[in-house]
Amino acid sequence: MDIAQEVFGRRRPIRQKLIDYGFKADNGANSLIYRASFMDGALTAVVSVRFSPAGETSVICRALDADTGDEYALINIASSTGAYVGAARDEYRMLLEEIAEACFYDVPFCSDQANRLSGMIENTYGVLPENPFSNVDHAGVFRDPCSGKWFGLIMQIEKGKLLDEPDTVPIEIINVKIDPDQLPELLKKPGIYPCYHMNKKKWISIALDDSLDDDRIFELVRKSYKLIHPHRHWIIPSNPALFDVGAGFDAGGGVLTWHHRIHVAVGDTVYIYQTEPVAALRWKCEVIACSLETETPINHPVTRIMYLKRIETYDKDRYPRSWLNEHGIKKTVRGQRSAPDELVKALET
Repeated sequence: MDIAQEVFGRRRPIRQKLIDYGFKADNGANSLIYRASFMDGALTAVVSVRFSPAGETSVICRALDADTGDEYALINIASSTGAYVGAARDEYRMLLEEIAEACFYDVPFCSDQANRLSGMIENTYGVLPENPFSNVDHAGVFRDPCSGKWFGLIMQIEKGKLLDEPDTVPIEIINVKIDPDQLPELLKKPGIYPCYHMNKKKWISIALDDSLDDDRIFELVRKSYKLIHPHRHWIIPSNPALFDVGAGFDAGGGVLTWHHRIHVAVGDTVYIYQTEPVAALRWKCEVIACSLETETPINHPVTRIMYLKRIETYDKDRYPRSWLNEHGIKKTVRGQRSAPDELVKALET
């Protein structure tokens, strides 16, 4: 990896800040360029930032001999040593880092597809990537918030390691867990390979180079999550005088947004109980997404948002409070809580 990749790989540009810094239009509005001298004017750094119509960006950097205009290639050859090339390397990196700090923002991963998937995972599961390796920077693991087990691992490797070939071009991959019976069929699809670094019978590696589209990859992420997530049941109260849950489901096409401070996760079952004057269990729901709330008042406990898909609506006379009292709910539902095993058994059998 060259110096520019190290500096800008996990950063994305902000156009106006580039312009404010001194970047100029180059071959149209979709490309900006900046030139700066270093090593007492002997070398020139040229930084070009290109914006695609799809919103993706690329950064191309070159170090040129100021007199001849030839590229000073030694600056990116790690094996090149000597006082001059070492000093040039340091000044070049410092110049690029200054631009990055002033005009770019950080992203978790290098490839646009990896960052899009990371955002989809955060929005759906409320999970952020964690670096699982002390000696590797370009990696992020996604854990089930309940069990702590991995359901995805994004990492950067040499492409040749997927193909068992001497290809040193860096590429990002995501490892996901699979049903072993589906492995032969999955390996026939473009962009899917025998798993690197993990069990090749239970995991696959997917190249994040747009060989496979985001939706197809995320479908495999969902299946991976289901394989490791322990299904749980919850019961939550609602006050009919304050909110009409049925109308909320109807307005949302069968999906309702709800706050929670319990450890609910995607795939869990949530039962909604209506308090007085109804005093009955009314809805069975599935959690289809669970994410961090974007805005939290100062000094207010951090809450999370879950998206409930209505599975079944119960008549108010079917599971009244007296029935609940006979099946594990001692008095009434006073807060969000896990559903007692006795209650779940009675409802699900």
